[in-house]
Amino acid sequence: MTERLRLPESGLPEQAAYWFTRLRDEECPVATRKAFQLWLDEDASHREAFRRVEYAWQAAAGVEHEPAMIGLRHAAIRKSVKPRWRPRYAYAAAAAIVVLITTLLFIDPAEVEVPATDLAQATTQPAAASSTGRIIETAIGERSTFELSDGSSVHLSTATKLKVMFSADRRDIMLLEGQALFEVAHDAGRPFVVFAGDRRITALGTQFEVRLDRREVAVTLIEGKVEVADLTVGATGEVATVPQSIELTAGQRVDGDLGQAHDVSQDDLSRALSWRQGRLDFKNETLADVIYEINRYSIDQVRLAEPELGQLRVSGSFKAGSVEGFVSALTAVYPLESTTQMASSGALDLVVRAQDRR
Repeated sequence: MTERLRLPESGLPEQAAYWFTRLRDEECPVATRKAFQLWLDEDASHREAFRRVEYAWQAAAGVEHEPAMIGLRHAAIRKSVKPRWRPRYAYAAAAAIVVLITTLLFIDPAEVEVPATDLAQATTQPAAASSTGRIIETAIGERSTFELSDGSSVHLSTATKLKVMFSADRRDIMLLEGQALFEVAHDAGRPFVVFAGDRRITALGTQFEVRLDRREVAVTLIEGKVEVADLTVGATGEVATVPQSIELTAGQRVDGDLGQAHDVSQDDLSRALSWRQGRLDFKNETLADVIYEINRYSIDQVRLAEPELGQLRVSGSFKAGSVEGFVSALTAVYPLESTTQMASSGALDLVVRAQDRR
């Protein structure tokens, strides 16, 4: 299946609104969702623009029947529809409405008042209540479990964000960033599919973990079966699902840089899932990789004064979120020392360097 995309050229708000309206369509094809993910990953400004559109739409929900809002909708349709109506103008009209709502809320927020409790509920309410198009996420250092409306569960690791898009015949999840473990309830009539970067993971009645990080996608199968396939974008902008796929068995892990070949290996499940018990287990891994993982769970950060120290090999189990405990253990085993600095953000930087033996 392919689809040629025609993004608005007028600016980020219009493009974000375009994607927002396309994704709200229950028949939005997989290729379009993949193209959206690629657009989202291009630049941080794209994520911010899309977040503003989502916020604006949620905020406007309470005033959609107000005269001013009705007038905005009518104006948007008059502006977008050409004399000879074609289906694609429906998207343009809807996108224009979203842009006008966004403008109303962000140029002069005082014009529309939305109770803070309503906005908080819109973004943090458990997915079981209404999971279609719902964002669920965790902050740095946070772990949470959400029950989905189909009886499935999703366990989110630190700094993870995903979008749940359930319909009458599909159960789609878009992992935007981070790491999540899925326990899938059986429903033969509705496939359970996770999209992460350029990977599509289809559950075949199973429990599995997906991680989208450092522009890499990793899938670990705990039990059951999953099918992992690639999504590609051609030079002309057409998006397609690659027919070839890999089927994993319990204990296997597939990973690789986005757009690169898969690397399938056997995984140590107890170590891979240690984050669920609030600890991080490592076995003969480079210090650079260990520090990267430790830093994911804390606002305070560990840094190396000399990059070559990153090649040291580390094994051990550490409490997630405790950078001080990690550095204390590290300097007790290796000839290293640390100093503490205040970062511009107000967080602490624990700088690790080789001991001065003079």
